[in-house]
Amino acid sequence: MRGENFSYSYPGLAKGNDLAGNRIAQSRAGVSEGHMIALSSNRLLSVSGGVAPRSISYDSAGNAANDNRGPGANYAYAYSAAGDLSTLTRDGPLWLSQRSGAGRVAPAARAKVEAGSPAHGIGRR
Repeated sequence: MRGENFSYSYPGLAKGNDLAGNRIAQSRAGVSEGHMIALSSNRLLSVSGGVAPRSISYDSAGNAANDNRGPGANYAYAYSAAGDLSTLTRDGPLWLSQRSGAGRVAPAARAKVEAGSPAHGIGRR
């Protein structure tokens, strides 16, 4: 619902959105978060409160370049000239790398990629 502030809730979950439809607040099971959005781009910049604070930075093309979710969870993303995700690292070690010109990515050697992790299911956008 663009163009109006709104909020909605379900048992154990409540969310609030701004005029552009961006989530700016969320409460789940009594844990509240605030979401800071860049006004010029509608990109998520940070999440405060909740289990762990989070900050996200972007490259000049608008792709997520870094997603810091606290100690042991700092993700860095690199992209090909075509704008496809080419590598994903977590706290330094390589997690994913592109393996073909089709934009597919695969777990890097000895990488631990679990279902539900940010690395799981990444592919061509």
